[in-house]
Amino acid sequence: MTVPYPREVAEMVTIFATFKPKTGLYQEALFVLRDVLEPTRAEPGCLRFDLFAGEDGPTTLHLYEIFVNAAAIDEHRRTQHYQIYRASIEPLLEVPPHAIRTVALDVVVGHVEKPGTV
Repeated sequence: MTVPYPREVAEMVTIFATFKPKTGLYQEALFVLRDVLEPTRAEPGCLRFDLFAGEDGPTTLHLYEIFVNAAAIDEHRRTQHYQIYRASIEPLLEVPPHAIRTVALDVVVGHVEKPGTV
């Protein structure tokens, strides 16, 4: 039997974003991405905003983002820290960031709690 998710979970939006810095600019790209982490995590609509490096060494960076709903992402994109991050990261990349936007189909709700609230 399938138990329907609460509306709040069904509205969550997850984004997997990949960044490929230009040769020699990995550390600068890493700095720009790290700089946007804390202000984004402090947004009320942000549940997760985590930065990862690819296993292939200093060639790719990834953001794993979960927002409570699409409106929270829209609000995030209007913040000053997002605008600064976008303007700063673009010139450092070989290609524009590749983002995959998803919606929850089957998740463990406890794994999407805002860090520090469990």
